[in-house]
Amino acid sequence: MAKKYDWTELKLEYFQSERDDVTGFFQENLGIKLTWWIREKIKWWAKEKQAYKEKIIKKALEENAKKRAKELQIPIETLQLWKKNALVWIMNDLTKKSDKMSMSDKVKWLNALKTELWEPTTVSKNENINKNEPLDVNDFIRD
Repeated sequence: MAKKYDWTELKLEYFQSERDDVTGFFQENLGIKLTWWIREKIKWWAKEKQAYKEKIIKKALEENAKKRAKELQIPIETLQLWKKNALVWIMNDLTKKSDKMSMSDKVKWLNALKTELWEPTTVSKNENINKNEPLDVNDFIRD
C-alpha cells in the first residue's frame, strides 16, 4: 500500500535542512525509499533550493551595501561647513595672489562640494530686452 506524503511539509523540511542532495535527504533523514514517481516529484527541489540560497545571499549583500553606504554618508552640515571654509580659503588665496593652486583647480574643488550639496555648479542668466517704444494710449483715440 502506498504511503501518502505531505509534499509541502517535506519540501519545507528539505529547504531548512543542511543537505543539498535531495535524494540523500529522503533516504537518510526520512528513511523514504525513492521510487520513480517520487524522483519525478522531487527532481527540481535541489535547483529550487540553490536558487533560494542565492536569493538570500543577494538580499544579504544588498542590505550590507546599503548599510555601508549609509555609514559613508557625510552630514549636510559638515558639507556646508567645508564649502564655507573653501570659499574663505579661495578668497584669502586670491587676495594674497599666491600661485599654490590654479584657479581652474579651485573651481573644480568648489564645484565638487557644490555637487555633494545638490547645488548648481553653473549659473546662467537670461535677459529679454523689449526694444519697442512704449505705446501711448492717445495714439489710439480718434477725434
